[in-house]
Amino acid sequence: MSAKPTHEELLRDITERAKALWGEAKATEMAAALEQTAFNMAEIDRAIPKRDMEPGYYQ
Repeated sequence: MSAKPTHEELLRDITERAKALWGEAKATEMAAALEQTAFNMAEIDRAIPKRDMEPGYYQ
């Protein structure tokens, strides 16, 4: 597995967690929300600033 999980890997992981927490029926019901959440997680991972970059409010 790569250092940064792919959208598919994220979706699979959070879907499995949803099934474990709330059951198969609820996870199926939440499929669209889980899909969007996985997409958002992947986007956030791509947008993380470099370690040496300071937030704008410090400038």
